[in-house]
Amino acid sequence: MDTTTGPASIGDLKAGDSVLTLGDDGKDKYTKVVDVTYIPAYFRFIKMQLEDERGSLTVTPNHLMLLCSTEDAGNSTSSMKDASEVRPTDGLLLSAGCVRVQAVEEIHEFGKHSLTTESCTVYANGVLTSTSCENAQMIKKFEDFRDVSQVYRPEFFEEFFNEHHRLQNMTV
Repeated sequence: MDTTTGPASIGDLKAGDSVLTLGDDGKDKYTKVVDVTYIPAYFRFIKMQLEDERGSLTVTPNHLMLLCSTEDAGNSTSSMKDASEVRPTDGLLLSAGCVRVQAVEEIHEFGKHSLTTESCTVYANGVLTSTSCENAQMIKKFEDFRDVSQVYRPEFFEEFFNEHHRLQNMTV
């Protein structure tokens, strides 16, 4: 992850650090790390092989990924998916453009770091993905995402991620 002091792995981050993400205005910005927790257990992960020098991105299945068209040079998005639903040839949003997913595989590993940021998003290996989130004010407008054409309206972007995480973390 890109921090204000240079690249860092998730395990090296701590509360108060700043990591790069996408801002409400559609431009890159730094967001504060609220918490990083290591959880020692076996977990299922989704490993996405990317078609560029980044190599791969590995996240848990419920990380929300912002998809974009790899057919044009812009950051035009078409949908969001959980990482478990990403397929080869999908495009993932980068800070500057898109990268095509070449292959997807499910892997199992011991231990994971849970990252919580103020914005509820981060660029991980250059790819925009969701993080855990504690900002209740950002959870209001989930209903606005029924129309896929509204997905990348910057004023709704972070609220969508927060609502997604709130619903994922509700106890029954």
